[in-house]
Amino acid sequence: MKALVTGGTGFIGSHLVEYLLERGDEVICLARSRSHLRWLEGLQVKVVEGDCTDANLGEIVQEDFDWVFHLAGLTKTLEVGEYYRANGKGTANLVAILAQRRQPPRLVYLSSLAAAGPSKDGHPLRELDPPQPVSHYGRSKLDGEKAVRELGPTIPWVIIRAPVIYGPRDRGLLPFFELAKRRVALRLGGKRIFSLCYIEDLVRGLYLAAERGKPGEIYYLAEATPRSWEEILDAIATALEVRTLMIPFPSALVGAAAWVWEGIARLTGAPPLLNRDKAYEMRQRYWVCDPGKATRELGFTTSIPLQTGTQRVVEWYQRYRWL
Repeated sequence: MKALVTGGTGFIGSHLVEYLLERGDEVICLARSRSHLRWLEGLQVKVVEGDCTDANLGEIVQEDFDWVFHLAGLTKTLEVGEYYRANGKGTANLVAILAQRRQPPRLVYLSSLAAAGPSKDGHPLRELDPPQPVSHYGRSKLDGEKAVRELGPTIPWVIIRAPVIYGPRDRGLLPFFELAKRRVALRLGGKRIFSLCYIEDLVRGLYLAAERGKPGEIYYLAEATPRSWEEILDAIATALEVRTLMIPFPSALVGAAAWVWEGIARLTGAPPLLNRDKAYEMRQRYWVCDPGKATRELGFTTSIPLQTGTQRVVEWYQRYRWL
């Protein structure tokens, strides 16, 4: 198969590219810049420079593909409008171009549990539950989903909603590994439950979605059993072989911390570790989803348990001196 991957230079995208190549597929990556190709170095992949929001994207990406994995997106920014430009309008631009092709490819759009929003009562969300995003990021990803759904039967498309994804190359959970190394763990106020998926399981699920997913359907990819925040912290500490001191961190302080990090980011120009949009997501108690539909229709199940996954992450962080 011949596949186009947007966002192939990032955490999830680079793992997907490796997986596709291992299966013998031909891969082309759409990248905004050739200056961030670290994870693609040495791989037999063609890189085309361009952005999903480019008006002339159709001229940039002229080749025909069997599959398109649209993973490119913005997860953190100081400017709210950028979420909607990248995740909403960028997706709409890409799919409109794909729909114009004589033989439209099969499209897999990587969305997020944030597009559906948190569970209000702790019951894992299912695909038919009405979306209620609580953040600009979530609403912008839902805009991307709407752009895909508006294609109707024009091209065969599948939407994947991912929960918390972790694994080598991920910086999202790195601060909690760094704290654990210093024998500190932050207990978020109140009960917190999360659905998780290790990166290897996710990319395998994306492949299954391209191969077996029913056109016009949405699927959640996650471990069958959600995890408490304490379970996650314990797994990190065990992987690091340390005992941590659990320090309460009230929800109200999450917003204050985000405000400080945003201020630092505006002064330094570096992306903030936490912004107010993400802080609002963190204040929600239940980010949980039900992967049952993916199990039934795609044959998807996770194979990497939390303890194994965190151990692999620690080993990778140490090898690359991130930790």
